Amino acid sequence: MQNKYQELKNNPDYLEKIYRNGAERAKKIAEKTLEDVYKKVGLV
Repeated sequence: MQNKYQELKNNPDYLEKIYRNGAERAKKIAEKTLEDVYKKVGLV
């Protein structure tokens, strides 16, 4: 586990890529959810 930690710590570009991909996926899911909620509430 310590080896993996050091590997990730020494590769900030890889971590940034993971963070950005996760954020992009979360944004798409959130947008779809909000769209559904707005439709059900009658705002769209």
